[in-house]
Amino acid sequence: MVKPESFIKICSLLQFDMARKKSSKPTMEYLFVVRHGTYGYDDHLDDQGHQQMRELGDIIKDILRNKEPIQILSSSSNRGHESAETFASKLGVNGIETFDYLWSASDSPWENQYGDMPKIHELVSEQRKRTRGLILITHLEISTEYPAYFTKQEFDKSLYFSKIPKGDAYFLNLPVKEWKQLPSGILVH
Repeated sequence: MVKPESFIKICSLLQFDMARKKSSKPTMEYLFVVRHGTYGYDDHLDDQGHQQMRELGDIIKDILRNKEPIQILSSSSNRGHESAETFASKLGVNGIETFDYLWSASDSPWENQYGDMPKIHELVSEQRKRTRGLILITHLEISTEYPAYFTKQEFDKSLYFSKIPKGDAYFLNLPVKEWKQLPSGILVH
């Protein structure tokens, strides 16, 4: 027969263990929506595109220091995947997941060439418990439209995000609900 004080100790230990397991699950804190680097006619990054991704990778690495796990999701285009590989190398991330619907351009295999924001948001939402830092490597349309969609869905804020150059990103610091354009650091209001 279990004594009442032993039962209370066992319950307390179980509650502590359950709370610890709950708190140890990643909750996404940082979202980066990156426009791929510059590329040539063959759809592969050129030297400038590789340099852009290395420099942006250094900035993101500083932001994500000690914020593991980090996940990288990329469009299935060559320029997108090569940009993602550069980030993975900089950040020490193993594995990149690719999705056709992160590719918004006339040469995209996805039926919606301008981006399927609800589908992308579903993908991002699925990552919340898997990662603290999420990096999406995408194209012009999604790099401007998805941040606006995200802020409307998550914070009920209507914000305008201007077109960003190849090799730039929008960075959302979720705990403080603040968007910045990288590498410039310009705040979005």
